[in-house]
Amino acid sequence: FRTYLSKNKKVDIFLDAGNILYFADRKINYNSYKRLNSIVNKLLLENKNILIVIHERHINYLDKNDIMSNNEKNLVKKYYEEWKKKKIIYFTPNKMNDDWFFLYGGFLVNKSKIVTNDKLKDHIFNISEKTLIENTLSKWMEISIITYEFKSNSFSLESLKLNYPKNYSERIQKVNNVWHLPLDDNKWFCQGNIKIKS
Repeated sequence: FRTYLSKNKKVDIFLDAGNILYFADRKINYNSYKRLNSIVNKLLLENKNILIVIHERHINYLDKNDIMSNNEKNLVKKYYEEWKKKKIIYFTPNKMNDDWFFLYGGFLVNKSKIVTNDKLKDHIFNISEKTLIENTLSKWMEISIITYEFKSNSFSLESLKLNYPKNYSERIQKVNNVWHLPLDDNKWFCQGNIKIKS
């Protein structure tokens, strides 16, 4: 995967295709691919250099999918053909967790982002205690994860909203002896040094 990334164009954004495919219905149907295709198209319209990271089983077993009609399968195959033609898709191999690929890409490629609604809790449990104490993964996620939402079940480009990470950390912090506490609606409460009498 590292070799693949070094030989291909710079990637701004990795897409967690597995999360996007399964997110709403917890099963793969034609709407799953409409969601993924809308996200792909929106990012391309924004001139982003993207890479769809997807497990190879999704294309290998497409014909065996008993939820989609033959017409829907043919439309999905056209999506795959288009993504391959644009060189924006990477198939992860069998017996490997596809999450490790987009996470590795996100760490490896400086200032890149990942589109996912996955909270990555299963991976947090695999991280060392020291890293958890320092909250490194949470901090990285805060600046690296783009979440998505659709305002309608059409999963159209028009109904899609991408939530980019903020340029600042949204947590209680102290800067120049002033405490900053995040509130709702992008507002902050700021207070100078507070002396508490015992």
